[in-house]
Amino acid sequence: MGRRPHPLLTFQQRQDKPSISNGKKLGKNDGCSRRLMESYIGLFLSALLAATIVPFSSEVLFGGMVASGTFNAGSLLLAASTGNILGALVNWGLGRYCLRWRDRKWFPFSEPQLARASRFFNRYGVWSLLFAWVPVIGDPLTFAAGVLKVRFLLFILLVTISKTGRYALLLGLIDHLWKV
Repeated sequence: MGRRPHPLLTFQQRQDKPSISNGKKLGKNDGCSRRLMESYIGLFLSALLAATIVPFSSEVLFGGMVASGTFNAGSLLLAASTGNILGALVNWGLGRYCLRWRDRKWFPFSEPQLARASRFFNRYGVWSLLFAWVPVIGDPLTFAAGVLKVRFLLFILLVTISKTGRYALLLGLIDHLWKV
């Protein structure tokens, strides 16, 4: 039984076909490249939704794409992290500008979620944003950061570290397990 190709190499790189990641020009009707791009966009959208009010998990999709060995790991990390960070930015914006509608039925966070996030945020301060990746409390934390008017650049920096770190850790874990 032959050795599996390294998952960090894309399918196109192993086959020496044109792809976005190996620098060769793509053909007009390159269906494989189109499907790859659609997959990256799908991952981006799932990560964006997972970081907003929609109950969704992008980790399973991310892990499956990494384990398949078909996709470039750096591109997966970029797509998932960017989507997740932009989703957190949506929450920050809701907290900053839309708190006045929190008594409405459609408002994305319940009072208990807001109270739990506020307690956590007040206890640990702005550094609590390093836990923005944690399920259940992460999204309300980013919302609370908006309510408490955390500076935009500081918010982006801490959330980027948090969310990208989570995907990088997941990538490393899958890569390690894949080699075993």
